[in-house]
Amino acid sequence: MIMLEDKLLSGKRYYSRLARDIVSTYPSLGEHPTTDSTLGNSAAPRWYGSPSSSLARARLARKLVVPTFPQLVQYLIDSNARGEVLDEHWTPISQFCTPCLFEFDVIAKMETLDEDSNYVIFKSGIEKYIKPKRINRNRNAPTGEVADSFLCQLSTEMMKKLIEIYRVDMELFGYEYEHYLNCTKDHIRLERIYR
Repeated sequence: MIMLEDKLLSGKRYYSRLARDIVSTYPSLGEHPTTDSTLGNSAAPRWYGSPSSSLARARLARKLVVPTFPQLVQYLIDSNARGEVLDEHWTPISQFCTPCLFEFDVIAKMETLDEDSNYVIFKSGIEKYIKPKRINRNRNAPTGEVADSFLCQLSTEMMKKLIEIYRVDMELFGYEYEHYLNCTKDHIRLERIYR
């Protein structure tokens, strides 16, 4: 989102963005899980980025380690537990830009970006210059559904640890922990047993 008078913050939901980006880059994610259980730092840079030549891309494709979503989350949990600085793609936004240091007029969220951008455009009086535009929409399903389909693969214990990493962001952007805890595979299995 464009920073308008340094008073706007785009509150991207990390889980949704993470799921969307990974699915669009690796549509077969999780079909053939890697046997590399550590997924150390040397493997992490190979998850993203694109070499410039087709030969380099072909070589990379043969070597590429594509983790399942739970393996990726475990990597983030383990890295965080070791006190390692997370890659910028996984770093909580509250650690990135210290949003509390600024007096924002608007905090936009991906789930309500259409409404939020319309509000900014009309509130700032620039509607005659800029027309609201939808960009980067997921064509297959709403972002929340895509994120939930991945997050529901996690165990309750993993989800609790992931929530702990992103707790400040979740509070900052108004996300409920219960929703994520209720969709874990352990929770869903127990619901089926006790029906």
